[in-house]
Amino acid sequence: MENKNTKKASILAFTLIMLSILLLAGLSLMGSVNIDQRASIDSRKSVQALQSAESGSAVMVSKIRNNISGTIDDLGSR
Repeated sequence: MENKNTKKASILAFTLIMLSILLLAGLSLMGSVNIDQRASIDSRKSVQALQSAESGSAVMVSKIRNNISGTIDDLGSR
């Protein structure tokens, strides 16, 4: 009878250890995914800002080239 209780206790202990290991692995994976997601969002925002700046500079270069009157005040108007 004592041998049967010892087996049950060892199975319970083994199960708890395995669940703890799986929980720690899952938590570390969640942390890694969270860091990667933040890096991806930062990269997307950086690319978007660069494209907006390039678009704005292209518009201003076009306005400068097409400025017929030759005054700087005309560049700010559409």
